[in-house]
Amino acid sequence: MKQFNSTKILKDRSKMFEKYLGKAQEYNDGEITFQDCTLSYTSKNNIMSRNYYLSLQTEVDNIITPSKRSICYLNRLGVWRFKGEDSKLKVLCLKLQNHLEIKKLLKDTDLESVSIISEKGKIRLILNLYGGGFSAIMIPPIKINIGIPKEQFSPSSKLLKTLANEIIKVA
Repeated sequence: MKQFNSTKILKDRSKMFEKYLGKAQEYNDGEITFQDCTLSYTSKNNIMSRNYYLSLQTEVDNIITPSKRSICYLNRLGVWRFKGEDSKLKVLCLKLQNHLEIKKLLKDTDLESVSIISEKGKIRLILNLYGGGFSAIMIPPIKINIGIPKEQFSPSSKLLKTLANEIIKVA
């Protein structure tokens, strides 16, 4: 039986993103760094398994630091929601509601979640993709690689860059 290697899968995925994000610069403890973002896995527990989603993340400095963590996220209905005190992030969340380019990219990208988090002087953007990760199932104890279509690399990269540019405008 072939040995499952999550590190190798992550490195293979990073090579596919290089066309859109530039050359991967370094691999560090389950994270691959590109010029403007990182590629890693984010896990989510389910009843009989744990899913590891391919995660694209980037950070922007936030000049006004709120006292509490604030979050802007895309719910399952495709509506941007806001929780917290960061007024800039709230404005961004409202702006994203009607952003046509982002709406199109969201339709073209198969996502598990999108979050924009403001805390500790930073605004962090997190895109968790459905494809590209793996699932660890308890019974029987196996790990299953979840493929990612080649058509997903371009829109997910464009979505990351477009959202990052919108964050920069309000930060």
